[in-house]
Amino acid sequence: MSKIELKHIDKFYGKNHVLKDLNLTIEDGDFMTLLGPSGCGKTTLMRQLAGFSEPEEGDVLVDGKRMNGLPPFKRNTPLVFQEYALFPHMTVYENISYGLKLKKAPKEEKDRKVAEMLEMFNLQGLDGRFPKQLSGGQQQRVAFARALVMGQEILLLDEPLSNLDQQKFGITTMYVTHDQDEALSMSDIIAVMRRGRIEQIGSPWEIYFRPATRFVADFVGTVNFLEGTAHREADGSLSVDHRGMRLRVDEDTDLQGGEPVTLVVRPE
Repeated sequence: MSKIELKHIDKFYGKNHVLKDLNLTIEDGDFMTLLGPSGCGKTTLMRQLAGFSEPEEGDVLVDGKRMNGLPPFKRNTPLVFQEYALFPHMTVYENISYGLKLKKAPKEEKDRKVAEMLEMFNLQGLDGRFPKQLSGGQQQRVAFARALVMGQEILLLDEPLSNLDQQKFGITTMYVTHDQDEALSMSDIIAVMRRGRIEQIGSPWEIYFRPATRFVADFVGTVNFLEGTAHREADGSLSVDHRGMRLRVDEDTDLQGGEPVTLVVRPE
């Protein structure tokens, strides 16, 4: 069973159709990145999963269970924001243990789990400090510790990795970014978004070397587009006529010849 499923999600803000019949599946343990330009709906999609916003249409499922209508604290899908969203009036210990406090966990359990998080994120000795007394990287690690202290199996990240050394977790992760290098280097799967829809889902290799649309090819990496006409050689191989030049193409395709095509050429 898939860990996360978003089925036919539609979201409106007023008359603005932000997410449009969007479908997405994330398998258990995958690190998936939502990649796309600002305003394409990445964070809005993540908020549907986290429970900070509800879709007008469609279903949000985790482990096959419908999450629609459940508040964030009942979904076990912690979201780490770009600005970390730490409580400024609380110490590091109080920030990390906040979820345990809501759960009414015993003090011994809180102390033990916070100590585990402090060690995991190299924050030992900082438990009595307030967020304003921490560096940006330390604040970020506190935000991660707070998100993971409850033992969740899903983590949602809204562009928070700029100061973090640990980038891989053994849990199912959805990460939002517009940084192509981050997406290509860290992800198991990338979903490229545009105007509330998913243009392509695939591995970093597939997204880079087999873009499904011109937008994906142009958005991810540097590219040149060469317009031409497909041509089948006598030996059955494919070539493209481009401004009087015959360019051989090593591509498995069912093009028969005569069709207008666009060659995607990477610098390398």
